[in-house]
Amino acid sequence: MYGTNDSFVDESTSAPRVALDEYRALLASMIDDLLAAGIRPILMTEPRWGARARNGLGENPNARLEEYVQAVRELAAARKLPLVDHFAHWTAAERAGTDTSSWTLDQCHPDPEGHRRMADLLFPVLRKELGQLPVRERPQ
Repeated sequence: MYGTNDSFVDESTSAPRVALDEYRALLASMIDDLLAAGIRPILMTEPRWGARARNGLGENPNARLEEYVQAVRELAAARKLPLVDHFAHWTAAERAGTDTSSWTLDQCHPDPEGHRRMADLLFPVLRKELGQLPVRERPQ
């Protein structure tokens, strides 16, 4: 799971820190190296930025981040790898009226609630990939 920093546009610049094509190529290379070593990666998209977040151009960074998220989705599908789509989950929560900014410390980094929500999406995929090992239930 990476791409939040790569897609970000800093002040005094007009382009993301890492161009989308370069990001896609680097991610594909990492995936291919892992697969060649006999490692099956689990890909994850990044969670959304909070509604009040701004990049160096004064934009909310989600529009640019979503292009990088789509690259992760496409690579997961092409390589037939498991995908945990945090971006989609946080987007659905926002559309349902949740202020996902409340799941962050600073409009970007997840707080304990944001991490819990991410773990709740990741654990079922880990269990499946690890062969359904028993996991203790977490109290609600």
